[in-house]
Amino acid sequence: MKKLILFVGLTIAVLVSGCSFTQTSNYQISDIGKRVSLEGCTFKIGGIKYLPFEKGQARSTEVVNKTTLPGFGHDFNFDKPIAEIVESALVNELNAAGSEEYSQSKNVIYAEIVEASMAVRGLGYGGWRLFYHAKLQVQNTSGQVTYSRDFGQMTKTHGAAISVSESWMVIIRESIATLINDHDFQVALKG
Repeated sequence: MKKLILFVGLTIAVLVSGCSFTQTSNYQISDIGKRVSLEGCTFKIGGIKYLPFEKGQARSTEVVNKTTLPGFGHDFNFDKPIAEIVESALVNELNAAGSEEYSQSKNVIYAEIVEASMAVRGLGYGGWRLFYHAKLQVQNTSGQVTYSRDFGQMTKTHGAAISVSESWMVIIRESIATLINDHDFQVALKG
């Protein structure tokens, strides 16, 4: 009986306190570089910020959890800061498309990750809703904006934390592919 009470007590404590997940950011490069050529273009990263971290609303590695159900307040963290994951993915995708990161480039890319959040869709492992919103600008060396765009996406995932991690990588990859496919972005880099 004591074991049963202890088991029930521990189960309730875990459910009420929530859990914390730390996942490896396993980003896989897309095939966008095979379909879009930015050959001869250069860029440099001026800065990528994760605004929930900058505002003290989350750790640099943490996806904000908007779930309000008791017991589902899971913390979801990556092994690296979110801004670093996005910057690395952006640089790798631009390089794959033929563009080159160059410290003297006239094209300076700035980005703000406005939101990276999630919420439970149902009880248990019914899945998650993932929300992503980022703003990106390309400026010339004079500070004039030559390209600006907002990216937003909401997606659903099912199951455990690993599928949430994979879903985040897909969201980042699709946002970058949308960027590279954008004619106005191509013009700004080639300008």
